[in-house]
Amino acid sequence: MPGSAYLSRRALWMYKLADEVARGITARIRSGALPVGAAVPDRDALMADYVTSDGMVERALETLVYDGLLERDAQGVLRVSAVPEPDDGFEIPPADKTTLADIIAILELRIGTETEAASLAAHRRSED
Repeated sequence: MPGSAYLSRRALWMYKLADEVARGITARIRSGALPVGAAVPDRDALMADYVTSDGMVERALETLVYDGLLERDAQGVLRVSAVPEPDDGFEIPPADKTTLADIIAILELRIGTETEAASLAAHRRSED
């Protein structure tokens, strides 16, 4: 999120909420609940599903259009245009999107890999 250092707490909260809505819709697409070609549920249904405002739903939908997952058809209806790539990679979230669960996951990863690396180094050491 460019310029996030200059956003108010409320604006950051709104971006995070819109990101949550976008992630939820993306999960529906990935699971097949919204297959390619399917119309996206209307805004009222999405607002009820995510207990949020029309503005947050609009921002989430704009993000998904920008990402190429949704597109408008000739009648202006938003439809699923692609299934997102599998999210198999490990990614450290940006500082303004990091949660306590993210921090714990990173620490758990580091504990496991650093402990094993230290053990291997100790076993492979030589007098030289």
